[in-house]
Amino acid sequence: MEKTNDPVRIYLREMGKVPLLTREGEVAIAKRIERGQMLVLKTVSRSPIVIKELLAIGEELRKDTRSIKEIVQFDEEELTDAKIENKTGQTLRIIDKIEKLYQSALKQARSSNTRRGRRSASICGRSARWGARASRCRNWRGRSSST
Repeated sequence: MEKTNDPVRIYLREMGKVPLLTREGEVAIAKRIERGQMLVLKTVSRSPIVIKELLAIGEELRKDTRSIKEIVQFDEEELTDAKIENKTGQTLRIIDKIEKLYQSALKQARSSNTRRGRRSASICGRSARWGARASRCRNWRGRSSST
């Protein structure tokens, strides 16, 4: 009687009813996790706040107010000045590319907004012209019916 009320035994009995993952099941779950991580990374990296922070970090690296060791995780135990300088250069080149792409995206967005503004103005102009014509037409009809 005591064995059936033992919480550990009840837990183990319930766990025994659940089938274990197969290798294929584990692979499928791992792939879903990787896709989710990539989606989060893409979403976060496209944020203007993150991009501006990266650009600020690049400036700090250039001015030597921040060390690459604070930013990048090194796998190697023995870090030489040459390795640190090489990694700093690589990181700055990547940040430069990000800045160019960001500036290009801003330029395209401004251009798109300018074109959209012209298009809406021309549409408003058309609707205003049609409104004026409709108004004249209504006024003409009004006069003809009163005379």
